[in-house]
Amino acid sequence: VQGNVREIQAVLAALAAGDFTRRMQGDARGVFAQMQQDVADAMDALGGTMRTIQATSASVQHAADEIASGSAD
Repeated sequence: VQGNVREIQAVLAALAAGDFTRRMQGDARGVFAQMQQDVADAMDALGGTMRTIQATSASVQHAADEIASGSAD
């Protein structure tokens, strides 16, 4: 049990540091196996959300640059 809890802690620490790639390691069983899958799914979803935000932010920046360029002409 302690090893599983340590793995959860390591994933949460990575998340807090902005790392969405960390996954629980090891062969979890029972409720910890489900938790391992849930944590992986949550990290995938958060990573996807962050990629969407980054892409949208870049698009907004590009549009703002175009507007600024048009204003300068």
